[in-house]
Amino acid sequence: MTHYDEHTLTLYVLGHESVKAEREAIATHLAECRGCSEIAATLRLLHAEVGSELEAAPAEAGDEPGELMRIPGERTLRRSHRAGDIEPAGAPIGRRVMRYAYRHPVTSGAAVLVAGFLLFLSGQSLLERAGARKLGPPAMYRVDDKGTAIEICDHDEVGLWSFPVTDGRTVQVSEAELNARMTRIVDLDGNGGLNVVTSTAYPEGERSVTNALRIFSETGTSLNTILLGRSVTFRGGEYPLYFQLSPIVVINHGPKDSAEIITMACNYRSPCGVYRINARGEVLGEYWHYGWVRGICARKLSGMDHDMLILCGANEVRDAQDSAFACIIVLDPRKISGVTEGTASRGFGFGPSKAEMFYIRAELPRIPVNPDSSYGKESFTTAPIIGDDGSLIFRCVYRTPTHKPMVLYSFDDRMALKAAFLDDNSREVLRQRYLADHSPQAIDRFLEMAHAGVSYWDGREWTSTPARVTQSRVVSSSD
Repeated sequence: MTHYDEHTLTLYVLGHESVKAEREAIATHLAECRGCSEIAATLRLLHAEVGSELEAAPAEAGDEPGELMRIPGERTLRRSHRAGDIEPAGAPIGRRVMRYAYRHPVTSGAAVLVAGFLLFLSGQSLLERAGARKLGPPAMYRVDDKGTAIEICDHDEVGLWSFPVTDGRTVQVSEAELNARMTRIVDLDGNGGLNVVTSTAYPEGERSVTNALRIFSETGTSLNTILLGRSVTFRGGEYPLYFQLSPIVVINHGPKDSAEIITMACNYRSPCGVYRINARGEVLGEYWHYGWVRGICARKLSGMDHDMLILCGANEVRDAQDSAFACIIVLDPRKISGVTEGTASRGFGFGPSKAEMFYIRAELPRIPVNPDSSYGKESFTTAPIIGDDGSLIFRCVYRTPTHKPMVLYSFDDRMALKAAFLDDNSREVLRQRYLADHSPQAIDRFLEMAHAGVSYWDGREWTSTPARVTQSRVVSSSD
């Protein structure tokens, strides 16, 4: 299956003539592909909101119908001049200075003295500052005002160097939404030096490279560029190489050990691949999942002596009930080795992954929405929030035409479910708009169903009892 890019889907949603011949094929694809249909639904909402805002906004005087932006009229700064004050535009600067000094000798002499004194002081200050403070190593990064470069800075936010990116402002949005970074400053080798690691898209000629992980030295020298993603098939469907990288996680094994990089090649649609990469830029392993992942983070769980990798997203393997579902996947990053596939989404033709620790399914109670759209499909949206008691809180969101009610799931540090609950806004939205019974008891019954919808994959079947993935129970591809 080949996904459509967002540009084509935007033209489809807007009814543009350029995709008129493809409309039927796109509509058929949207009926089969949850990921693309969700993007199309989001685009419809976006353009509907923009349209309503434009209709509600008062037009400024002088605006033309259909005008996107009014350019102010040209203004000219006027000054009064005496005869002989104006030199031709191309006159040498020395001649202009000498003419002024000849006409105003006292003012010019005073200005020269003041300028010389200030120059002396500034020179002393620069020398003192140069001797007292040197630019430190990289400590942070920021997106420039134009969104075209990532600036690497020291502790005092003084810019050291920069590298080009494609729309860096989108990177900032991604950080806020996914609670993760596209760029990290880390000691990869464990030798005290620093590296800048980034998965931001960068311009190359007229195209944008979206699937490259780049590693720089602390001085800005490019050390490595690793292209990730591969063409894969899943149960007869073909998925050509068309990937972009997600935010990255850097896992430090010890103060003197080299670190490892985790990133994903995905389009927030099926499928996605999780990559484990060492400090030298070598790919150590791949974990392929049929679904999409929105959140990725590293957390230490009870009984584990190192950080586990937590993925939040959805499983889109279709069965007789078409039961795509929200999921939480916990991987041991040290066991991501070779090219493998998730044990709950078999079909790529790779061997089963040995890295899975937990695979948790969340089936939200259904709410009445348009059955012909992707609305109502649930999804985990971010990496977990850490509760006051150390619990991991995951947000599972309904996608509806007008609201996004949210169910929160709290797990302890052994990944056992503690509770399903609602925030105040989601409680009111569900009670008033989506539940036939508006009583508080209806909310309680809803949360009981949400709690009962959580199950654990043990490698062969789903169980309501908290369980790890048991490798001996994993069904082989020949079974």
